[in-house]
Amino acid sequence: MKRLLVGVTLCLLAVGAAATASPVVAQDDYSLTVENSLDVPTQNVEYGGDTYEISSIGVVDPGGTVQVSASGPSDGYEIALLTGDEDVADSRQVSGDASTTFSMSSRTGTYFLALNVDGERERIQPVVVEGYDVSLSIPENATEGEPVDATVDVERRDGTRKDVESVEVVLWNDDYNRTVTIDGDGEGQYNTTVTVDEPGNFTAHATVRGEQTIDGENELLALSDRHEVNVSAAPEDDSDDDTDGGDSGASAGETDGNATETADGNATATATEAADGDGTATPTETPTEGEGGGAEPEDTETDDGGVVTPADTTEPDESAAEETPTAGDGPVGLPGMLSALAAALAALRLRRH
Repeated sequence: MKRLLVGVTLCLLAVGAAATASPVVAQDDYSLTVENSLDVPTQNVEYGGDTYEISSIGVVDPGGTVQVSASGPSDGYEIALLTGDEDVADSRQVSGDASTTFSMSSRTGTYFLALNVDGERERIQPVVVEGYDVSLSIPENATEGEPVDATVDVERRDGTRKDVESVEVVLWNDDYNRTVTIDGDGEGQYNTTVTVDEPGNFTAHATVRGEQTIDGENELLALSDRHEVNVSAAPEDDSDDDTDGGDSGASAGETDGNATETADGNATATATEAADGDGTATPTETPTEGEGGGAEPEDTETDDGGVVTPADTTEPDESAAEETPTAGDGPVGLPGMLSALAAALAALRLRRH
């Protein structure tokens, strides 16, 4: 079985608008619908040299009937059933809001209902007499930009003479549609992938096309039921955020004053740098009695060989210094007495003279 992926295409009656230079026929005052039709992406379809806007396709079994509703001029208009070659298979004369039934041919393929006013075709509605049973399997959830596996099972109905030309998988909503076309060689299973490059809620369906063409497009032979597919946004790439986070951590460590040094056991050197303010790390020395060097911990005592002096002996007691003077510190003591005696002798000599 061939499984050649042709790619994204805009196809008649299945996805986007058919490229054409013909103007779209005005249809504001008329309507034409078929009961139990299937929605398709709104598109422009060329038929009989004119272009018409459609948004649904009727489906019916071979030899079945279709219920048609229409709205047109109150003085009368025509609803006609046409083949792909524009041959009239049946017609009805109605007026205003009307409802009628058409019996379909047992011959499979694409037909058109047309609303004609004064001989001018104002609106068309495609109807497919299905020659194949077709089903689509596709996940309900997908991620933007990632391929989605899709499987289409196609089985020929009894009495169907037309062969399969291609099978399509269509994923679409009101603003977007994507079609993947697979070459067909008959009934069987068709596998492909579909990738949607934007998030949102989508409808998926499959179509089977035959070899016969209508205005350059292969006719439809069958359509599958619809499936809802929710496409989620792709997860954001957080690699840049991780890098930024690492830089932020390094900057924080630098601002706090050499966090790495602190972890290595140099917390004292780091504190000294902050105190000195000169940016040079100097080891901290514990002050001894009579020396400065910063505050010391209170109520801390060690043995005589320790380097930390108790807090209550950091400053000398002034009153004790006055009570226990040392030599050379003032006039009190033996040197002072000798000086006073020498002064007295000198004064006595002056009086004798």
